[in-house]
Amino acid sequence: EGHYELALPYYQRLLANTRDPFIQTMIQKKLEDIKAKTSQAAASPHQFSFAQQIFYDSNVLLSGPDTQTSSSDQASPGTTTNLRQGYFKSLTEYSALQHSFNAGYTRYTKRNEPAIYQNDSLQLGLSESIIWRHSFLRQKSQARYELYGDYSYEDHESKKQLKYFSKDYGVNFTELMEISKNSQFYLGIKYQHYENYQEASALNIYTPSIAYSYTTKKGTQWYHALEMQNQLAEDPYNDTRIYQYQFQVTLPGKRWRVSPYFILQVQDTMAQQDIRGWESLLNPGITLDYSISKRWAMNTNIFYRKRISKEKSSYSYDQYVIQSGVSYAF
Repeated sequence: EGHYELALPYYQRLLANTRDPFIQTMIQKKLEDIKAKTSQAAASPHQFSFAQQIFYDSNVLLSGPDTQTSSSDQASPGTTTNLRQGYFKSLTEYSALQHSFNAGYTRYTKRNEPAIYQNDSLQLGLSESIIWRHSFLRQKSQARYELYGDYSYEDHESKKQLKYFSKDYGVNFTELMEISKNSQFYLGIKYQHYENYQEASALNIYTPSIAYSYTTKKGTQWYHALEMQNQLAEDPYNDTRIYQYQFQVTLPGKRWRVSPYFILQVQDTMAQQDIRGWESLLNPGITLDYSISKRWAMNTNIFYRKRISKEKSSYSYDQYVIQSGVSYAF
């Protein structure tokens, strides 16, 4: 029971830090399984989490290798504050409702560089989901229908004032199938509409995806995901298609959880092939979570990004980020 008491807030913290519909579905199932195995089966349907972190970003401007800006002028430390309020309630044996509200604030501490502090941001997100438990191909399954909307505010005028920057809303459909007791297969389709404060910035994005997760007897969890993101812009010249592969393994301990991960993106620039060619993004990283108590934890995330493009001056860059802090969940 003590192990489950630490695992429950751990998964609630994870839920606050992802917008991936597969991972959200997987985490919520983990939470349901844990509550079913403990005395918390009739616990409150309300969820809350808070995280405060400091970070160092080596390349806030995402400057390329040929830039005239020095590496010290591109880098900055900063702080992030994140809040999540959630609600999950089973209505019947076959259906459930899920709601979440997220707010995140990022502030860069280098206040004498407008190009840096114009990236200060406030992110607000709301999602509402219906979950339907059923069987598919004779396997225990779960369908999740989600409507969501995100708004962001940034200091894009470099006046140390946050103003509307962008909005992003859409719908997710996710189907989880239990292949066995310890393995799940996921199918998904997502539609999203994105636009920002600039004219002709709208994008309609269609993303089919698949994923697979497997948990060993000792609790190590393996996760693989593939998706194809089709971005249709107002001007067809800006259409793109992104192929993404994601891998993650989570190594559990009683208090520690370590999760190395790797993301690979390959982008077809379509009408801009002559200028940009095929672009790629390499993103290895590792997260560490240490439970201080039942509710409190220390978190660290370290990652590196390398973008490769034929048009090096505008689209290629290297970046690493180190962030660490504390979080609370109940």
